[in-house]
Amino acid sequence: MSNKTLDYYNKNAVTFAEETVTADISDIRKRFESRINTPSPLLLDWGCGSGRDSLGFIKDGEFEGEEKERHFTYLTEDDFGDVMKEVECMKLIDMWISTDVRRGVDVEVKEWLETQDFDAVIPEYTYGDSRIDFYMERGSEQYLMEVKGCTLEIDGIGYFPDAPTERGVKHIRELIRAKEDGYHANLSFVIQMDGVSEVRANVDTHPEFGKALDDARDAGVEIRFFECHVEPNSLTMV
Repeated sequence: MSNKTLDYYNKNAVTFAEETVTADISDIRKRFESRINTPSPLLLDWGCGSGRDSLGFIKDGEFEGEEKERHFTYLTEDDFGDVMKEVECMKLIDMWISTDVRRGVDVEVKEWLETQDFDAVIPEYTYGDSRIDFYMERGSEQYLMEVKGCTLEIDGIGYFPDAPTERGVKHIRELIRAKEDGYHANLSFVIQMDGVSEVRANVDTHPEFGKALDDARDAGVEIRFFECHVEPNSLTMV
């Protein structure tokens, strides 16, 4: 994991943990458990962050989590002790799924944007009360782009979010406002697995996100899907 990625989480760990640690992951847990045939599995959570998912699974089997960001490690230890272990990336089920969201997704998107003839590409741009992933300029035209990484697949379709995300709804609302203010506004989903080309709102998990996504389409916000090829140590947009 790059120093830039670690610095990002060092600065935002507490806020991110507060927003996500209490989220209900019961639906995700059921889908995950349906693919496990071992009575007491060893569960490895690579990049376990605030420990939200870890807490949801810890009662069902031996658990090991790995998180390189030190503030997350401290927060996690407060919840379930010293379970932070060094593990290696492994293949589960039938596909590789990239979960290194900040490094894999943002780096790939930034490199792609730099090939699109923009005069400026600025990451982590403050607009309104939010920090939008990218601000771009081309001549007098201004662009805002928010990027979401999709790792949930059901029957060949990607779904987002995998847990309620008030922050995600807030970002969409900011994009709608930006569109009204004359910006070109874009919401992009980077599909962090092979063989999936479409992302839909996971309204069963977060109906408000689905409503916000519909409102964004109606307002003229561009919705884009980036397909990817994933290897054990890499994510490449195709």
